[in-house]
Amino acid sequence: MSNVAAVARPYAKAAFLFALERKELESWRTMLQQVSLVILDPTVQEWLTDPAVTQKNILEVLLDMVGSRLDPYIKNFLRLLVEYHRLGVLPMISQEYELLMDEHLKVVDAEVVSAFPISEALQETLKKALEKKFQSNIQLNVTVDPKVLGGALIKMGDKVIDGTVLRKLHSLQHYLTNAKETLCQPAP
Repeated sequence: MSNVAAVARPYAKAAFLFALERKELESWRTMLQQVSLVILDPTVQEWLTDPAVTQKNILEVLLDMVGSRLDPYIKNFLRLLVEYHRLGVLPMISQEYELLMDEHLKVVDAEVVSAFPISEALQETLKKALEKKFQSNIQLNVTVDPKVLGGALIKMGDKVIDGTVLRKLHSLQHYLTNAKETLCQPAP
């Protein structure tokens, strides 16, 4: 576990629980993402690491940049991060918040790899079938890879559903190789 994640996790959890209590999960997600984008800007990164810049300067400039869009609680959250020299971990806090939110909403990412583009209607059918099977809200991410030849490969966390033609060809090859060895054995 990285040190940054260990520092970010309690802040993310506190922000998540606060937003959950206020029924503002989505708005907090959006605000954390927006401020994280500002923090990740190379110019801002350079400025934040300048020893001549004070905490007060950092907070004032940051609130000037994004403050008009933020609710007062997020502003207080940012003040806290600046005060404890944790503003640099805000992007990781945002990521950890996302994970907590997805877990709460039972959102599971499903990576679908297909040889050909999948129509919107078929994607919706696949999504509903996966949601029913796994009792979760599925977020489909579809990519095309001609190497799979046909069918689809679905990855969801540690689960893999491989219905590709390529896998079936490999299975057939394995079967034929083993069958050849078995059939070519001399009779006892």
